[in-house]
Amino acid sequence: MAAIEIKNRYGELLGYIKDESDGRKMATTRQGIILGFYNPKTNETRDRQSNLLAKGDILSSLVIEHGK
Repeated sequence: MAAIEIKNRYGELLGYIKDESDGRKMATTRQGIILGFYNPKTNETRDRQSNLLAKGDILSSLVIEHGK
């Protein structure tokens, strides 16, 4: 599972975007709390309760907003 680190402008780690085995991407905080998922098959980003947040991939925005 590949992971991309998301950092703020000061270089502080905010969280990760990880590839899941089913093709989805998962956004987590640096502590491992799940923030949401992006499904490229449906082009939808959903939160951890499966509520639709947006069409398209906004996972990095979820991590950045949570890190503020």
